[in-house]
Amino acid sequence: METLRLTRDVTSLPPNFWSLPNPPALAFATSGSTGEPRWIQHSRDALLLSAAAVNRCFAVRPNDVWLRALPLFHVAGVGVEARAFAAGCKLARMEGAWDATDFINLVHREKVTLASLVPTQVFDLVQTGLPAPASLRNVLVGGGRMESELAVRAKQLGWPLRSSYGLTEAASTVAVENGAGRLQLLDVWEARVNADGLLELRSSILPSVDWLVTSDRAEVSGREIRWLGRADLLVKICGELVDIGNVEASLSKLVGREITVLALSDARTENRLVASQIELEILGRYHAGCPPLERISGLFPDEYLQRSALGKIRRAATAAAIPVGKIHAP
Repeated sequence: METLRLTRDVTSLPPNFWSLPNPPALAFATSGSTGEPRWIQHSRDALLLSAAAVNRCFAVRPNDVWLRALPLFHVAGVGVEARAFAAGCKLARMEGAWDATDFINLVHREKVTLASLVPTQVFDLVQTGLPAPASLRNVLVGGGRMESELAVRAKQLGWPLRSSYGLTEAASTVAVENGAGRLQLLDVWEARVNADGLLELRSSILPSVDWLVTSDRAEVSGREIRWLGRADLLVKICGELVDIGNVEASLSKLVGREITVLALSDARTENRLVASQIELEILGRYHAGCPPLERISGLFPDEYLQRSALGKIRRAATAAAIPVGKIHAP
């Protein structure tokens, strides 16, 4: 089967892609946040199966309007196009670079009812202070952890957010927040946790895979999953496991903005934690209450942060970009 790699240069799918008799498979690069990107291939049928499951979850009808505000090289961007085709509804596209005000204006103009965003975009929308357009009934948020404070501020402005869990390897969304604030598996997915605590997934979307082993730690209860963090964010310090994601969440809550924490190799402790720039008074408050192994031993300037096109931190690239002399003890 022919394969089309979706790079940043690809701005549109082949004409009539969703109804072509023999369409190419689409290949997506993973984010590469902890290493080099890998190409993940999905057939059109797999993408449409995923899209139909999302549409059923949101009871999408032909009079709905899906808005694509994500690029096509992101699996959720293609997912939005697939959802509009599968539902037989209108598709609106945000052209050009992301801009929160342009997004809001487009929602108003096209009377958009459904959209998919990443947390960085939600942050930008909240910063405008503008209320959600009345036509919007659901905004699916995925692609990264959304801080609880950001979610509260967004909902105060009327943004109808629904957190989700998904991954490139699964052709987009796997679970969506239900009314009780928990992640509910879409009807095409099964989940279990293996002996290492990693989430495993199975679906007709992936016919050649029995169980897909993810890099995520989770709990599964019936049709609900509780995401506990990425296994690749667990590091050993003095022989004990430390969750970098939890450290970041604690610091970000104190500071009121996103903080990035990296683990750097250390001859004595195996790893040590360094963070992007934090006011020393706030860092002191964090250290007063944190476990000893979760202390921050160094700070680096924000200018060295490396991000993907959608704002996700590229950890390996960031660590490589910071000169040793630019990491200062707090």
